[in-house]
Amino acid sequence: GNPGDPNPVGFGIWKSEDSGDSWTAINNGLEDLTVSHLVIDPDDTQTLYAGVGCVDDDIQLPGNVYKSVDGGANWVRLDVSPDQPITRLALHPDDSQKVYAMGYNGFFGSEDGGANWTRLDETFKSAVYTFFYDHAFAPGDPETMYVGTYAGGLIKSVDGGHNWFEINGLRHEGDVLGNSYGTALDPADPDTVYATTIGGVFKTTNGGESWRFIGQGVFQHLREIAADPTNPLRLYLGGDSQAFYLSDDGGDTWTPVPLDSTSPNVVGGDIQFPAIVVDPHSPNRILVGLTNAPETPMLRSTDWGQTWQPLSLGFPAQAHA
Repeated sequence: GNPGDPNPVGFGIWKSEDSGDSWTAINNGLEDLTVSHLVIDPDDTQTLYAGVGCVDDDIQLPGNVYKSVDGGANWVRLDVSPDQPITRLALHPDDSQKVYAMGYNGFFGSEDGGANWTRLDETFKSAVYTFFYDHAFAPGDPETMYVGTYAGGLIKSVDGGHNWFEINGLRHEGDVLGNSYGTALDPADPDTVYATTIGGVFKTTNGGESWRFIGQGVFQHLREIAADPTNPLRLYLGGDSQAFYLSDDGGDTWTPVPLDSTSPNVVGGDIQFPAIVVDPHSPNRILVGLTNAPETPMLRSTDWGQTWQPLSLGFPAQAHA
């Protein structure tokens, strides 16, 4: 929604400088508060990029990408693809001036920090894939990318995003990785990929040529998955209806994490987990974004997900990115 909208779809971007105990809105210059994704330049943490125009499958035109070079105090529109929602952003791991934006009108790239953009995809069926839920670079090979999509399942590029192909290796067996929401890669093995779908969680160890279902005993409609960057066997998995799980063996077994004692506002309703972030410097610290839990839009753990503390913006809200 737009600033001043009495019934906003999104609440823009908020910033905390005390580990989530207090929050401040940083939306100056942001003409659309429907923020679908936010990335921070690892080489200059004052530089941020925000994709707008879509929240939780709800399209809000016009959509675009915004950039801040002062820690979010001010934002400037980049006009990547006017009037097209941008659902996912990514920064090249070796060169943060290379920015990627995924949206309804294709896959775009910039080599100068967003000043100029070109459409990269040459065989991209954007009308088929529509929403882009997650993006991941292969460790050690940033030309190889994986993207989870709404209708096309998981797609892969090995040439920096110019050409894409589906890697839903179970299609011939009747199991399709459709609506692939979350993607996580083993930080030590670029061929090991995890994907969450409406049918559960799957794992490949050969770059997507074949997949194995690893969701026995896990709630099937799953939203997000994250891997500990320091321990490739440790995974965090979030679904719908309060389902959150931990694994310490690469997904062979899962341990449910009860949220009943976390906050009374989390219990009940169709709680979803659209975002899971593991601190790469202190992997015991994890932040989880929630939807459909307006009094508790985020949870924080400092003990590898064993216990959680609720975080609030001070008003009913939801976290999406």
